[in-house]
Amino acid sequence: MKKLVVVFVLLFCSFNSYAQEVTTYYLVRHAEKDRSDKTNSNPELTDLGHQRALRWSSVFDNVTFDAVYSTNYLRTIATAK
Repeated sequence: MKKLVVVFVLLFCSFNSYAQEVTTYYLVRHAEKDRSDKTNSNPELTDLGHQRALRWSSVFDNVTFDAVYSTNYLRTIATAK
């Protein structure tokens, strides 16, 4: 029985010795878009949208990103920048 306990303790310790990499994802929707032209399928951000994007920038000030992904819409690119 003692041998079995020792084996389990050693196995447990060996599994904990490996550092596990943590991956964190942040999902942010684009800021307010200009809706003044209903025919424009790719509008820019409004002034309020630019302000909101800047606030997001300050929220993530201390975060180091490996990558930032965005669709090719003007509003999503502007928010991601």
